[in-house]
Amino acid sequence: MKRILVVLAYLGCIPLANWFIGHVGVCSTGGPCLLPVGFSLMAPSGVLVAGLALCLRDAVQVAAGRNGARLAVLAGASLSTAVASPRLAVASGVAFAISEGMDGLVFSRVRAWGLPAAVLASGALGLVVDS
Repeated sequence: MKRILVVLAYLGCIPLANWFIGHVGVCSTGGPCLLPVGFSLMAPSGVLVAGLALCLRDAVQVAAGRNGARLAVLAGASLSTAVASPRLAVASGVAFAISEGMDGLVFSRVRAWGLPAAVLASGALGLVVDS
């Protein structure tokens, strides 16, 4: 049951991130909504939810194993492509798959150092790649 709830929470982040991109922050016609992220930089507002998705991807791997996490990432990439605006659908799916794949690779390698280190290292890389 816990495994299913973690996977559902993870997959739920995907439409939420896409909704954020179109509705939260400074929005311009035809572009993503942006939020200040420091150092005078702006980022698509979906990065707020993307950080949560990266942490939940790690939780999926802990609860369902590497193969379960891989299946969840594939489902997530498909969902990301399906719920993104037509203009961003392919880019959204590809960015999601690459960032989540990198997150999983780093999480697996750093896990021996402890769970907090693995979550921080994999999440930091995943956010950079996704952005």
